[in-house]
Amino acid sequence: MTDSAHVPPTRSGTASTARFLASFDEPALVMAMAVVPNIYSRNKMFGLFADPRLRRARRRAIALRTAVRQLAGGAERIELTPIATGFRLTYELPRLSYVRRLDLSELERAAIAFLVERTGSSSFPCRPEDRVLVERTLARLARAEEPAPSRASGDR
Repeated sequence: MTDSAHVPPTRSGTASTARFLASFDEPALVMAMAVVPNIYSRNKMFGLFADPRLRRARRRAIALRTAVRQLAGGAERIELTPIATGFRLTYELPRLSYVRRLDLSELERAAIAFLVERTGSSSFPCRPEDRVLVERTLARLARAEEPAPSRASGDR
């Protein structure tokens, strides 16, 4: 009863969690968690939340959503500076006497622009290529989660 295609259950108890972790795409997961914050339920997919890569992706998505909320909510002196690894976003929240700096990849910068635009704010403009980059990244994650085609459906 050995099946080489069988993925043994992980500590979470599900083979689907093991398959997901095997095809892990951290940038795509950050995008999914930033765009749809509760896409992966902790109760249903607890094994994912035990993986350090997922915890890192989740923290990064929270940082991006926080920046979006602050940019759309009245941030001032917004600056985007190119750096060796991507961009440095700097902005000020004057009511709190708070200045925030966040180093971003090109994908993360595009995601922030995309999400700020969705709030109706124009404080951080979204270019058409930003939207395409975010959508293509999310599509990568969707392809990784697609189940294998079934022979039962008559596809032979």
